[in-house]
Amino acid sequence: LISRHTRDLLRRYFKAGKLKTPIAERIVEDRFVTLSDDEARLYEAVENYISTTYNQASPKEKNAVGFVMTSYRRRVTSSFAALRNTLEDRLGAMETGRLPNAQEIEDEAEAEWTDAEGEVLGFDEVSELERESLEKEEKSDIARLLTDIRQLPADTKAACLRQELEKLRKDGYAQAMVFTQYTDTMDFLREQLTTQTKLRVMCFSGRGGEVQGNDGHWRRISRDEAKRRFRGGH
Repeated sequence: LISRHTRDLLRRYFKAGKLKTPIAERIVEDRFVTLSDDEARLYEAVENYISTTYNQASPKEKNAVGFVMTSYRRRVTSSFAALRNTLEDRLGAMETGRLPNAQEIEDEAEAEWTDAEGEVLGFDEVSELERESLEKEEKSDIARLLTDIRQLPADTKAACLRQELEKLRKDGYAQAMVFTQYTDTMDFLREQLTTQTKLRVMCFSGRGGEVQGNDGHWRRISRDEAKRRFRGGH
C-alpha cells in the first residue's frame, strides 16, 4: 500500500497546523537557449540520422532501433557531451562486440522506458534492446557524428548556466541546485564549473555523493554527508 501526498495536500496540512515545515512554492520559468550555428547543424544531423536509421529498419527491428534512436534524442537534448560519450561507447561496442556501457544502460532503465503494452522496462530488457540495435547501425555514420561533436567550440548551454549561476550569486543566493537527466551531463557540467568558475561543486547521482579534493580528484561521500554539507553550505 502506497500513500502518496501531493504538494498541495502537504500545504493544506501545514496551514491546518499538522506540519511544522512549510512546503516551498515552485515557480517554473522556461528558458530557451539559442544554439550556435555549429551546434544547430550538428543537432539537425543527429535528427536526420535518427530518422533515417529508424525508417530503414524492418518492422521486427523497429522496436529496438526506435528505443536507441529515442535515447540518442534524449541525450543530445541533455548535452552534446552525453551524446558524445554514448556514441563513443557504441562505436567501441561495434568494434569489440561487447555490450554498451552499463552506466548508460542503467540511466536509460531509470528513465522508466516502457514497451508497447506500457510495461516499464528493466535493466536486462534495456540491455537487450541496446544489443539488438547495434546490429542495425553503421560504424561510419557513428564515426562521422563523433568527429563533428569533437570539433564543436564552447558549449552554449554550459555558458548560459555559468552566467545564470553568477547572476544568482550576485543576487545573494548562497547555493543553487542543478538537475540533469544523465550522469554524463553532470560530469561534463561539474568539469565546466570547477575549471571555469570559482564555485564549489558537490554532486549526487546513482554513484552516490561526490566532492572534489585539493588534488582535483573526485571522491565519494555518503548520502548523509552530502545532505549535511548542503545544509551547512560547505
